Amino acid sequence: RQEFPRRILFEMSSACNVLCRMCPRQQLKRPTLNIQPELYMRAVEEMNSHGIEYLALYHLGESLMHPNFFDILQALNDKKNIGVLWMSTNGHRVNESASRTILDSRMDYINLSAHAVTAEAYQTVVPMGVFNQVQKNLQTYYRLKGTEGKPRRPFLHCQMIEQETTRRE
Repeated sequence: RQEFPRRILFEMSSACNVLCRMCPRQQLKRPTLNIQPELYMRAVEEMNSHGIEYLALYHLGESLMHPNFFDILQALNDKKNIGVLWMSTNGHRVNESASRTILDSRMDYINLSAHAVTAEAYQTVVPMGVFNQVQKNLQTYYRLKGTEGKPRRPFLHCQMIEQETTRRE
């Protein structure tokens, strides 16, 4: 169809709690903002009225930095004409409470920017990041996801961008 997009990448927040070495945010001239929840949901209502195949709740920011992320996520639960729901995170804010809320939502995929498999390599990519915290959060997510009654989704997609310091990982 030509009148409305089928797939939408709709950033909630351009804020991030870490600055990865390769991130284009380092060069951004635009201000760091959180979209007003009412405006975000108004746009989501329009998407739902048209019907879309895919909604990504991120772009360059950490979605979990939005102060109303979980309210918006909960509001998306009853949207029947929004297909696959995808979020991305660096993992720092995916604590037990966040994991439970995400697992209870209709989220289909989580992209985790893992960056490295060792703390030493991780620090070269995410100097302000805390490798052990991300690993702990990931273990908590997996533990909760494995409990009885929790759905198989959201599927977790871990990604790592090959860089000089992570090439052997």
